[in-house]
Amino acid sequence: MRHGYYAGSDGCVTMHDLGHRRSLANAKIWKDEVLAVCGPIPVVSIGMKTDLGPHNDHIQGVTNFLASSRHGEGLWEPLLYLARQVTGIADLERSE
Repeated sequence: MRHGYYAGSDGCVTMHDLGHRRSLANAKIWKDEVLAVCGPIPVVSIGMKTDLGPHNDHIQGVTNFLASSRHGEGLWEPLLYLARQVTGIADLERSE
């Protein structure tokens, strides 16, 4: 069922909870599913809940970021990175 939602995507964001291994495993599955349906598109992975301690979990083959919604840290960087990749506008900036 999910595959229909992926069709035509220009980019992908996966997010996972750094405190739960299963969350990372699921994010890897979603990444693989998206790439199987869409072909080579930019993918970013965001490891969430960095405020709970140090982590270095990541997904191979994609650009990885760390973020904490509790502290409002690292939330814009992955989205801006992906927007630059999708649009091809290297100097694209965030506006308030």
